[in-house]
Amino acid sequence: MPRNLKNPGERPPVVGDCLPADVVETKKLTKVDCVNAAYKVLAIEKSTAVLLDDGTVCTQVPSTDGKIAGQRSGGGLPQARVLCLVKLE
Repeated sequence: MPRNLKNPGERPPVVGDCLPADVVETKKLTKVDCVNAAYKVLAIEKSTAVLLDDGTVCTQVPSTDGKIAGQRSGGGLPQARVLCLVKLE
């Protein structure tokens, strides 16, 4: 299926993007303006391993207040992607 380059759709969050207060519960990655946000993406960890132990992710970012994990498939092995979040005051 060809990719629509004029309207590629919303990109996934990247480091520095802000997310709403309910993002950890709903796992719906809707980006919002940082003025109205509850969380900010500090880091993104990617791995081809299955996430068995939640305590092993985001260890390089000690100020992480929340994590959202998801898996993408396509190509070879499934990729786990974890957003390391900090809660905004």
